[in-house]
Amino acid sequence: MVLQLQVWAIMLLQEGSSVGFDPRSMWSQMGLLAKLVVVILFVMSAWSIGVMIDRALAYSAARGQSRQAAKRFLPCSLAIKRWVHKHRTGRKRHQVKTRTAWARDN
Repeated sequence: MVLQLQVWAIMLLQEGSSVGFDPRSMWSQMGLLAKLVVVILFVMSAWSIGVMIDRALAYSAARGQSRQAAKRFLPCSLAIKRWVHKHRTGRKRHQVKTRTAWARDN
């Protein structure tokens, strides 16, 4: 196994056969299956970039719609917050009044 790997390495690195690492020479040295894999990977990459752009546009539109909805429902939510705050503080006041009344009675 190791001997076979060394033989392949020697055959690959011989000076007689020039191995180019630029895209054109690599394409010319590829077989049919390797070219098919490169084409499929290129298509998948382009599809992935298209999906990223589509998601970015969709999230941008959703953010704008969310801001519009927040402006529309803001008065209602402020009224709810006031009501909750009023009733929470009222309950605490009631507890304080009850405790002071109990302390006065005893």
